[in-house]
Amino acid sequence: RKTLQHHLDALLWYHPAAPVNEYVERMDLGEHLRKLVRQLSGGECRRAEIAMALARKPACLIADEPFAGISPKDAEDIGNVLHDFSRQGHAVIVSGHEVPQLLSIADDVTWMNAGTTVGIGDRLDVRMHDQFQREYLGQWS
Repeated sequence: RKTLQHHLDALLWYHPAAPVNEYVERMDLGEHLRKLVRQLSGGECRRAEIAMALARKPACLIADEPFAGISPKDAEDIGNVLHDFSRQGHAVIVSGHEVPQLLSIADDVTWMNAGTTVGIGDRLDVRMHDQFQREYLGQWS
């Protein structure tokens, strides 16, 4: 029965210099610190996961489907934080199927299809990539 604060304290034990409070504030988690982790909503949990990952200041962060199953507002907030983190010189790789959210933060788009990768380019190039439009986006495009 661990609270979010217990998890943050454990992170600080392993990484004493981690700017945990900065990311707790940035991800709007202050009011949730005393909650048991199982009491957090999906978006609160995802914000906590991202905050803990970023507080470690990794040179490269790989976020696998960070927008899956959360509200549009949570996705927007997380996207903004990931984008800002990349602007600070960290590599950020984000995978997922939530095309609008992904394109809103992407500097470069790579499509993985049938065991291969296709370098598409920047977010504007996505709109002109016929195969991606046809085979992945379908009627969404």
